[in-house]
Amino acid sequence: MTVKRFLVSCVCFILIVFLVACGNREINGKGKIIELSPDDIQAFVEEQKTGFIYVKDALESGIEDEKLIMREIERAAKKEEVNFYVFDQYKYEKYIELDLHSQSIGFYLNGEKKSELVLARVNEQSQVEKKVDEFFKNVKTDYFE
Repeated sequence: MTVKRFLVSCVCFILIVFLVACGNREINGKGKIIELSPDDIQAFVEEQKTGFIYVKDALESGIEDEKLIMREIERAAKKEEVNFYVFDQYKYEKYIELDLHSQSIGFYLNGEKKSELVLARVNEQSQVEKKVDEFFKNVKTDYFE
């Protein structure tokens, strides 16, 4: 009887360790930036995927802000070991049904937007870095812990 309990306890322990280790597997990655087409965005939502999406500004006037934001997104993606999806509104003039503003990062869980960080009009690197780091921290706390 004691051996049986021990074996059951071991199996339960291994199962718990496995589940914890795989907990946020859907957003894990190598810090890659992956550009999505309008069709890719549509599929992302329809297939109820989980991940981070950044929508680039559709205006050419914000190009310097865009470079700053993309540098911070790349830094954060590598630091957090997640892949980041990017949609370039300027490159694709096609309308997409995505509940996300220009120059915003959205966190989607099973195809549904759960959190958004609007970075428009934030033009100092330290502010952008701070906001992006806080966003990741909040998403981890709210959805994966």
